[in-house]
Amino acid sequence: MQREASAVRRLRTDLEPSRSAATGGRPHLDTPAQLAQLLCSYPDRWRGRQEWQQTIARSVLEQSSVMDGENFRKISRQDLERMAEAYDQVFFEGLCLPLARAHGMSFRLSSRMSRAGGKTTRQTFRGTSTRAPTVRYEIALSTSLLFQSFRKPGDRTRVCGLWCHNRLAAMQRIVEHELIHLCEMLVWIHSDCAASRFQSIAHHMFGHTEHRHELITQQERAARDFNIRLGKRVTFRINNKNLVGIVNRITSRATVLVPDPKGPRYSDGAHYAKYYVPLDQLRPVD
Repeated sequence: MQREASAVRRLRTDLEPSRSAATGGRPHLDTPAQLAQLLCSYPDRWRGRQEWQQTIARSVLEQSSVMDGENFRKISRQDLERMAEAYDQVFFEGLCLPLARAHGMSFRLSSRMSRAGGKTTRQTFRGTSTRAPTVRYEIALSTSLLFQSFRKPGDRTRVCGLWCHNRLAAMQRIVEHELIHLCEMLVWIHSDCAASRFQSIAHHMFGHTEHRHELITQQERAARDFNIRLGKRVTFRINNKNLVGIVNRITSRATVLVPDPKGPRYSDGAHYAKYYVPLDQLRPVD
Protein backbone atom coordinates (compact mmCIF):
# COMPACT_ATOMS: atom_id res chain seq x y z
CA MET A 1 0.00 0.00 0.00
CA GLN A 2 1.64 3.23 -1.15
CA ARG A 3 0.18 5.45 1.59
CA GLU A 4 1.02 2.90 4.29
CA ALA A 5 4.63 2.56 3.13
CA SER A 6 5.17 6.32 2.86
CA ALA A 7 3.63 6.94 6.30
CA VAL A 8 5.90 4.39 7.95
CA ARG A 9 8.93 5.74 6.05
CA ARG A 10 8.26 9.25 7.34
CA LEU A 11 8.36 8.02 10.91
CA ARG A 12 11.62 6.14 10.50
CA THR A 13 13.34 9.48 10.03
CA ASP A 14 13.78 12.00 12.84
CA LEU A 15 10.41 13.58 13.54
CA GLU A 16 10.46 17.33 13.08
CA PRO A 17 7.72 19.97 13.33
CA SER A 18 6.25 20.91 9.98
CA ARG A 19 7.82 23.76 8.04
CA SER A 20 5.01 26.15 8.88
CA ALA A 21 5.59 25.59 12.61
CA ALA A 22 9.37 25.62 12.39
CA THR A 23 9.55 28.85 10.43
CA GLY A 24 6.72 30.60 12.19
CA GLY A 25 4.69 30.72 9.00
CA ARG A 26 0.93 30.44 9.21
CA PRO A 27 -0.88 27.47 7.62
CA HIS A 28 -2.68 28.05 4.35
CA LEU A 29 -6.16 29.52 4.73
CA ASP A 30 -7.88 26.34 3.53
CA THR A 31 -6.12 24.14 6.14
CA PRO A 32 -9.24 23.83 8.39
CA ALA A 33 -11.28 22.73 5.39
CA GLN A 34 -8.61 20.18 4.44
CA LEU A 35 -8.54 18.89 8.00
CA ALA A 36 -12.34 18.61 8.07
CA GLN A 37 -12.25 16.63 4.84
CA LEU A 38 -9.59 14.33 6.26
CA LEU A 39 -11.58 13.70 9.45
CA CYS A 40 -14.62 12.72 7.40
CA SER A 41 -12.69 10.34 5.11
CA TYR A 42 -13.94 6.85 4.36
CA PRO A 43 -12.84 4.11 6.83
CA ASP A 44 -10.71 2.37 4.16
CA ARG A 45 -8.25 5.25 4.39
CA TRP A 46 -7.12 4.00 7.82
CA ARG A 47 -6.82 0.27 7.15
CA GLY A 48 -3.07 0.39 7.83
CA ARG A 49 -3.49 1.97 11.26
CA GLN A 50 -2.15 -0.94 13.33
CA GLU A 51 1.22 -0.87 11.60
CA TRP A 52 1.34 2.93 11.83
CA GLN A 53 0.52 2.82 15.55
CA GLN A 54 3.26 0.25 16.17
CA THR A 55 5.78 2.34 14.24
CA ILE A 56 4.84 5.43 16.24
CA ALA A 57 5.33 3.48 19.48
CA ARG A 58 8.81 2.30 18.44
CA SER A 59 9.79 5.76 17.27
CA VAL A 60 8.74 7.45 20.52
CA LEU A 61 10.68 4.92 22.61
CA GLU A 62 13.79 5.16 20.44
CA GLN A 63 13.90 8.95 20.62
CA SER A 64 13.05 9.33 24.31
CA SER A 65 15.80 10.13 26.78
CA VAL A 66 13.83 8.86 29.80
CA MET A 67 11.33 6.17 28.70
CA ASP A 68 12.93 2.80 29.42
CA GLY A 69 10.36 0.52 27.78
CA GLU A 70 6.69 -0.06 27.11
CA ASN A 71 6.00 0.10 30.85
CA PHE A 72 8.15 3.17 31.26
CA ARG A 73 8.73 4.54 34.77
CA LYS A 74 9.52 8.07 33.64
CA ILE A 75 8.18 10.31 30.91
CA SER A 76 8.90 13.85 29.76
CA ARG A 77 6.76 16.55 28.20
CA GLN A 78 8.88 16.16 25.06
CA ASP A 79 7.79 12.52 24.79
CA LEU A 80 4.14 13.59 24.78
CA GLU A 81 4.78 16.27 22.19
CA ARG A 82 6.86 13.91 20.05
CA MET A 83 4.06 11.33 20.04
CA ALA A 84 1.52 13.97 19.02
CA GLU A 85 3.80 15.11 16.20
CA ALA A 86 4.17 11.53 14.97
CA TYR A 87 0.40 11.04 14.88
CA ASP A 88 -0.03 14.37 13.12
CA GLN A 89 2.39 13.37 10.37
CA VAL A 90 1.02 9.89 9.80
CA PHE A 91 -2.71 10.16 10.48
CA PHE A 92 -3.45 13.86 9.96
CA GLU A 93 -0.99 14.55 7.10
CA GLY A 94 0.65 17.36 9.06
CA LEU A 95 -2.52 19.47 9.07
CA CYS A 96 -3.33 19.55 12.79
CA LEU A 97 -0.39 20.78 14.87
CA PRO A 98 0.81 23.55 12.52
CA LEU A 99 -2.70 24.99 12.60
CA ALA A 100 -2.81 24.79 16.40
CA ARG A 101 0.70 26.23 16.75
CA ALA A 102 -0.23 29.17 14.56
CA HIS A 103 -2.55 30.19 17.40
CA GLY A 104 -0.58 28.81 20.34
CA MET A 105 -0.12 25.18 21.35
CA SER A 106 1.38 23.56 24.45
CA PHE A 107 1.71 20.10 26.00
CA ARG A 108 1.70 19.31 29.71
CA LEU A 109 2.12 16.34 32.05
CA SER A 110 -0.22 16.40 35.05
CA SER A 111 0.14 14.48 38.29
CA ARG A 112 -3.06 16.06 39.63
CA MET A 113 -5.53 14.78 37.03
CA SER A 114 -7.06 11.92 38.98
CA ARG A 115 -9.97 10.89 36.73
CA ALA A 116 -9.37 11.94 33.12
CA GLY A 117 -6.55 10.24 31.25
CA GLY A 118 -6.05 13.35 29.16
CA LYS A 119 -7.53 16.76 28.60
CA THR A 120 -7.58 19.12 25.63
CA THR A 121 -8.47 22.75 26.24
CA ARG A 122 -9.15 25.76 24.05
CA GLN A 123 -8.70 29.13 25.74
CA THR A 124 -9.81 32.41 24.20
CA PHE A 125 -8.19 35.62 25.40
CA ARG A 126 -10.02 38.89 24.90
CA GLY A 127 -8.61 41.40 22.52
CA THR A 128 -7.98 45.05 23.15
CA SER A 129 -8.39 48.19 21.09
CA THR A 130 -5.02 47.46 19.51
CA ARG A 131 -4.92 43.68 19.57
CA ALA A 132 -7.26 41.02 18.22
CA PRO A 133 -8.54 38.17 20.44
CA THR A 134 -6.20 35.19 20.64
CA VAL A 135 -6.72 31.46 21.09
CA ARG A 136 -4.45 28.90 22.72
CA TYR A 137 -4.68 25.12 22.84
CA GLU A 138 -3.24 22.63 25.29
CA ILE A 139 -3.11 18.84 25.59
CA ALA A 140 -2.46 17.47 29.09
CA LEU A 141 -1.71 13.83 29.97
CA SER A 142 -2.40 12.33 33.40
CA THR A 143 0.80 10.71 34.64
CA SER A 144 -0.85 9.65 37.90
CA LEU A 145 -3.35 7.38 36.09
CA LEU A 146 -0.66 5.89 33.86
CA PHE A 147 1.72 5.12 36.70
CA GLN A 148 -1.04 3.69 38.91
CA SER A 149 -1.84 1.15 36.17
CA PHE A 150 0.18 -1.80 34.81
CA ARG A 151 2.07 -2.32 38.08
CA LYS A 152 2.01 -6.10 37.97
CA PRO A 153 3.09 -8.50 35.20
CA GLY A 154 0.13 -9.42 33.05
CA ASP A 155 -1.94 -6.36 34.00
CA ARG A 156 -4.18 -5.09 31.25
CA THR A 157 -6.95 -2.53 31.00
CA ARG A 158 -9.22 -1.04 28.39
CA VAL A 159 -8.71 2.48 27.09
CA CYS A 160 -11.17 3.81 24.51
CA GLY A 161 -12.60 0.30 24.35
CA LEU A 162 -9.31 -1.33 23.33
CA TRP A 163 -7.27 -3.67 25.53
CA CYS A 164 -3.90 -2.21 26.51
CA HIS A 165 -1.15 -4.34 28.05
CA ASN A 166 1.30 -1.58 28.91
CA ARG A 167 1.56 2.16 29.63
CA LEU A 168 2.80 3.05 26.17
CA ALA A 169 -0.28 1.55 24.50
CA ALA A 170 -2.56 3.30 26.99
CA MET A 171 -0.76 6.59 26.35
CA GLN A 172 -1.26 6.14 22.61
CA ARG A 173 -5.01 5.62 23.01
CA ILE A 174 -5.24 8.74 25.18
CA VAL A 175 -3.21 10.84 22.72
CA GLU A 176 -5.36 9.59 19.83
CA HIS A 177 -8.48 10.61 21.73
CA GLU A 178 -7.11 14.06 22.63
CA LEU A 179 -5.92 14.77 19.09
CA ILE A 180 -9.44 14.24 17.81
CA HIS A 181 -10.61 16.78 20.38
CA LEU A 182 -7.95 19.19 19.12
CA CYS A 183 -8.90 18.67 15.47
CA GLU A 184 -12.58 19.23 16.19
CA MET A 185 -11.77 22.42 18.09
CA LEU A 186 -9.63 23.67 15.20
CA VAL A 187 -12.34 22.98 12.65
CA TRP A 188 -15.64 23.34 14.51
CA ILE A 189 -14.57 25.08 17.77
CA HIS A 190 -16.66 22.72 19.93
CA SER A 191 -15.76 19.10 20.66
CA ASP A 192 -17.74 16.47 22.55
CA CYS A 193 -16.49 12.90 22.80
CA ALA A 194 -20.01 11.68 23.61
CA ALA A 195 -21.30 13.06 20.29
CA SER A 196 -21.75 10.88 17.22
CA ARG A 197 -19.32 12.87 15.05
CA PHE A 198 -16.44 12.41 17.50
CA GLN A 199 -17.16 8.72 18.01
CA SER A 200 -17.41 8.10 14.28
CA ILE A 201 -14.01 9.74 13.67
CA ALA A 202 -12.42 7.87 16.59
CA HIS A 203 -13.77 4.53 15.38
CA HIS A 204 -12.88 4.94 11.71
CA MET A 205 -9.45 6.46 12.29
CA PHE A 206 -8.20 4.56 15.36
CA GLY A 207 -10.64 1.70 15.94
CA HIS A 208 -11.90 3.12 19.24
CA THR A 209 -15.18 1.65 20.41
CA GLU A 210 -15.66 3.74 23.58
CA HIS A 211 -14.71 7.22 24.75
CA ARG A 212 -13.75 6.27 28.32
CA HIS A 213 -10.83 4.55 30.01
CA GLU A 214 -10.54 1.93 32.75
CA LEU A 215 -7.17 3.03 34.11
CA ILE A 216 -6.79 2.74 37.87
CA THR A 217 -8.05 5.97 39.44
CA GLN A 218 -6.77 7.30 42.74
CA GLN A 219 -10.01 6.29 44.48
CA GLU A 220 -9.69 2.74 43.16
CA ARG A 221 -6.03 2.60 44.21
CA ALA A 222 -6.94 3.87 47.69
CA ALA A 223 -9.57 1.15 48.06
CA ARG A 224 -7.39 -1.61 46.61
CA ASP A 225 -4.10 -0.85 48.34
CA PHE A 226 -5.15 0.86 51.58
CA ASN A 227 -8.83 -0.03 52.15
CA ILE A 228 -9.59 3.70 52.14
CA ARG A 229 -12.91 4.91 50.69
CA LEU A 230 -14.96 8.08 50.64
CA GLY A 231 -16.90 8.51 53.87
CA LYS A 232 -14.72 6.03 55.75
CA ARG A 233 -13.40 6.87 59.23
CA VAL A 234 -9.61 6.89 59.36
CA THR A 235 -6.87 7.72 61.79
CA PHE A 236 -3.53 9.40 61.13
CA ARG A 237 -0.73 10.99 63.12
CA ILE A 238 0.33 14.61 62.84
CA ASN A 239 2.43 16.78 65.17
CA ASN A 240 2.77 13.82 67.57
CA LYS A 241 -1.02 13.55 67.88
CA ASN A 242 -3.36 10.81 66.68
CA LEU A 243 -6.40 12.25 64.91
CA VAL A 244 -9.58 10.56 63.68
CA GLY A 245 -11.64 11.91 60.81
CA ILE A 246 -13.74 11.15 57.75
CA VAL A 247 -12.38 10.85 54.20
CA ASN A 248 -14.06 13.60 52.22
CA ARG A 249 -12.11 13.49 48.98
CA ILE A 250 -9.40 11.42 47.31
CA THR A 251 -7.01 12.84 44.71
CA SER A 252 -3.23 12.59 44.92
CA ARG A 253 -3.84 12.79 48.68
CA ALA A 254 -6.89 12.23 50.87
CA THR A 255 -8.84 15.15 52.26
CA VAL A 256 -9.79 14.20 55.82
CA LEU A 257 -12.30 16.16 57.91
CA VAL A 258 -11.56 16.03 61.64
CA PRO A 259 -14.22 17.33 64.10
CA ASP A 260 -13.08 20.69 65.43
CA PRO A 261 -15.33 23.32 67.08
CA LYS A 262 -13.04 26.05 65.70
CA GLY A 263 -13.34 24.82 62.14
CA PRO A 264 -15.82 25.98 59.47
CA ARG A 265 -19.34 24.60 59.47
CA TYR A 266 -20.20 21.98 56.84
CA SER A 267 -23.49 20.92 55.30
CA ASP A 268 -24.16 18.33 58.05
CA GLY A 269 -24.11 21.13 60.61
CA ALA A 270 -20.84 20.03 62.25
CA HIS A 271 -17.54 21.90 62.38
CA TYR A 272 -14.38 20.33 60.95
CA ALA A 273 -10.70 21.04 60.40
CA LYS A 274 -9.42 19.93 57.00
CA TYR A 275 -6.23 17.89 56.54
CA TYR A 276 -4.51 16.71 53.36
CA VAL A 277 -2.94 13.34 54.13
CA PRO A 278 -0.91 10.94 51.91
CA LEU A 279 -2.80 7.67 51.50
CA ASP A 280 -0.06 5.54 53.02
CA GLN A 281 -0.31 7.51 56.28
CA LEU A 282 -3.98 6.66 56.84
CA ARG A 283 -5.33 3.69 58.76
CA PRO A 284 -9.00 2.63 58.58
CA VAL A 285 -10.99 2.75 61.81
CA ASP A 286 -13.23 -0.28 62.16
